[in-house]
Amino acid sequence: MLPALSALGAAALVSIAHAQDGPPPGWVGPAPGWSGGVLMGVAAVPEFEGSRHTRVQPVLGGEVFWRPGVGGSVAMGSRGLVWTPWQTTAGSASLGLSVDPGRVDDDERKLTPAGLRPGSADLRGMGEVDMSALVSAAGSLSLGPVSLTGAVRKAVSSHRGTLVEAGLALPWQLHRHAKLTVTPGVIWADRRHTQAYFGVTPQQSAASGYAAFEAGAGLKSQQLVVDFDMAFSRHWHLQALLRVQRLAGDAADSPITQRTRQASGMLALRYEFQL
Repeated sequence: MLPALSALGAAALVSIAHAQDGPPPGWVGPAPGWSGGVLMGVAAVPEFEGSRHTRVQPVLGGEVFWRPGVGGSVAMGSRGLVWTPWQTTAGSASLGLSVDPGRVDDDERKLTPAGLRPGSADLRGMGEVDMSALVSAAGSLSLGPVSLTGAVRKAVSSHRGTLVEAGLALPWQLHRHAKLTVTPGVIWADRRHTQAYFGVTPQQSAASGYAAFEAGAGLKSQQLVVDFDMAFSRHWHLQALLRVQRLAGDAADSPITQRTRQASGMLALRYEFQL
């Protein structure tokens, strides 16, 4: 995604390619064969987790799916590479390979395959959190009209931290062509991740002026994601996303955290196609 909007853009792109001219009733996920979509819009996101400042940026992303039949699918695009071997009305399971953009300590956030990197001059002296490949496993389990969702994400280089996410997706079909999904959730982080993004070493303290702080594992944040999707036609959709997050534990107590309650939003048009 150019620039990437990890939490928001990924949620939007997950719904791409649920094409309406191929799958039988009750079909879940991408249509058989080749399909995909393009996402174009604008987003507002914090400059970094814990920042009091928000930046507005364009969003441009896309994804291509291949599904041989009733089995799993493979996706390649803004979310990286995602293999979903199981996808039914009962739930789903997937494995992914993507990029953790890391963070910079100035206002020169260069464009990368993961989009514009988070960061701000407010972090000057903290140094850079290097980019890393990110491996993940995610799944969902349907419980009647709602779904339990979960994911584990592991950076394979740089800080080598791990995030564990859990949520409860609550969908409302507002109209035949309009759907609203509300997903409350929590994120847990291990010590490596929390120390990389919220800790302050003695060396960083001397260079930045922030008090030294050792961050440990624990609950990182609670969040609420609201996703609205409306179809104008077979191919064109309006996508609106809002994510409200409250940092917790050492992430909230960190001296670099300027604001514990943060919001991100996106408004975009999505074009879907099937080959």
